Amino acid sequence: DNPKSRLTGYLKVELMQQPDWQPGDEYNLIPFDNPQAIELAAGSFAFLRIENAAGAPLNIAVMDLEPTWAISRISFLNLSSSENTLAPGETQIIPLQFSLPSGEADKSLYSQANETIKVFAALGAVDFSWLALPELDGEIEYRGATRGAGDEALSKLMSAIGSQKPTLTRAAVAVVDPNQEWTTKQVHFTIVQ
Repeated sequence: DNPKSRLTGYLKVELMQQPDWQPGDEYNLIPFDNPQAIELAAGSFAFLRIENAAGAPLNIAVMDLEPTWAISRISFLNLSSSENTLAPGETQIIPLQFSLPSGEADKSLYSQANETIKVFAALGAVDFSWLALPELDGEIEYRGATRGAGDEALSKLMSAIGSQKPTLTRAAVAVVDPNQEWTTKQVHFTIVQ
């Protein structure tokens, strides 16, 4: 999280529920009784509600920190881009269905597992796809930031992290506080059989 960002108070994120919901049904969402200790039955639905309360558009990326330690992007609005733009005052509801990691013959490996959904918001275009990782025992391949590299401070930071050789300079440069251009929020929950 980035509590020093001016955007922190403007990004609203919560995981919600709607008992007996099926795809195609209208939303009638209610909050969980205890948002700090959410338990979801494997196969059930939950809804990630993201609201942009800022006065400017926010580029949003949703990442799933999976029980296998993999990190994957959750696309929404049926778009394949690494982030989606939310207009000022816009709210998006993303229906999600969770399962426990499975092994051979689709047999569940665990009786319960912890999972975290992390929502990133930035004022400028930023490519968050480089954050994706395979399962802990999977092979990691090099991925530098390629899309959205711009003049925004967060884009520069991500490009430097993703590049093999960061550019070094001794020239005088303007100091920009990158904390002011991005923030994150997350929801944590447990999936049970």
